Amino acid sequence: MKKCKHCQTEIDTKAKVCPNCRKKQGIPTVLIVILVIIGIIVISSIASSGSDDESKASGNTTTVEDLTLLDGHTGKVDSEYSYIITGTIKNNKDKDFSYVSVEFYTYDSDGNLLDTCWGNNSGLEANGTWKFEASCFFSNGNASDVASYKLKEIDKW
Repeated sequence: MKKCKHCQTEIDTKAKVCPNCRKKQGIPTVLIVILVIIGIIVISSIASSGSDDESKASGNTTTVEDLTLLDGHTGKVDSEYSYIITGTIKNNKDKDFSYVSVEFYTYDSDGNLLDTCWGNNSGLEANGTWKFEASCFFSNGNASDVASYKLKEIDKW
């Protein structure tokens, strides 16, 4: 014997419905909804972590889905307030993108994150290339502190 989850009347252990209150004895609907939501969150997290961009210190080719950051990208101090990363991104698809952006993290010699350099373009033709310039602004005038950078993201739509 077990107790009904709703009215606490003693019922048979195999009963699916309480003979007294007529309520189902299975898992409560709220619990099922919560478990489904948690499952969706876990699956989404796993899927997004599997598609994280590959990071490179500098100069190496990196393919991110439909776009490739080609070898030879470089970073330089443009002024005491500005650091610029230049290079080329190739569209590997037979379709145009109406927008493309690229982001890089910059680091000091101790590996501390300094700022994010960013560049964008209002379109990239099918199988075309884009010579980008991603820049970041250092309001403290310490652009010369940048010792390295790595790709954060290439985005498109």
